Amino acid sequence: MRGRKFYPPHDTQVTSNLNPFIRSNISHEMKLIIFSLLLLLSVQNASGQDELSSKPKHRWVIGISPGRSALLAANAIDANSLKEINIPKSLTNDYRHPKSGWNFHSDVHYLITANFGLGAKYMMFTSSAQQNFTISTDDYTTPFYSFPPYHTGMLYLGFKERLYIQYAGPSVISQQWLNQKHRFQLAETLSAGYVYYRNEMRQVSTYPNRMIPNHLVESGTWGVCSGLSFNFFPQTWLSFGVKADMMFARLTYLHLSTKDLDKTSKLGKNDYEYLTRLDYSLAIRFHF
Repeated sequence: MRGRKFYPPHDTQVTSNLNPFIRSNISHEMKLIIFSLLLLLSVQNASGQDELSSKPKHRWVIGISPGRSALLAANAIDANSLKEINIPKSLTNDYRHPKSGWNFHSDVHYLITANFGLGAKYMMFTSSAQQNFTISTDDYTTPFYSFPPYHTGMLYLGFKERLYIQYAGPSVISQQWLNQKHRFQLAETLSAGYVYYRNEMRQVSTYPNRMIPNHLVESGTWGVCSGLSFNFFPQTWLSFGVKADMMFARLTYLHLSTKDLDKTSKLGKNDYEYLTRLDYSLAIRFHF
């Protein structure tokens, strides 16, 4: 029996021009950016004109933030990948996709006034998942290889998956003191930038002992990120705190590559992959 090749989801169209897919996200993300800017401006006005025009004690704010993350949207990409290699739907529904993981943020801002500045932001998220399946081979054929006619019984498949999402872009910061001694502070950030998506999946057949080719899914899009932190200053140049960030982005195309396949596919509107994520982390900032 001849093996079949892995194809992208059947509702997609193959193309090699990625720019139109990236541009299609701009109008959606611009709405989020405009709304976030209006919210940030309202916070600035509430801070008072005296503080807005005052000179900051420290011009530079450099922050690092390690912590945990949770993806809030369903991961349809991996479910489609499993279905394409004939994993039964009952098993794909139970597959534990990477939903939670670790994040690392870094940012640098230059304060124009005492509580407003401009800068840049970088974020990285990583997560992994692993699961084994036991499938009857009587009515199962994988696109990568076929079982000999004399082989019947059970097939044991193992999946190891690792997900990476990186973000970088310009950022603005707003900060307000909560007491006269300048020990406690609230800080808000807003950023718009580029999101890079990378999903690596390793598929292993443990019986019979054969390797199914690994596959890599990549994509890119524009996104926005907003954050809020509560900070304590033990020293004037150092602050510690807790922070929460929300990132909004959606993928409209996928680039799939295996040993024998290299294709780019446009997703239909009903198949867009949303990367909405909540990050909660420790905030460490240096003020110079």
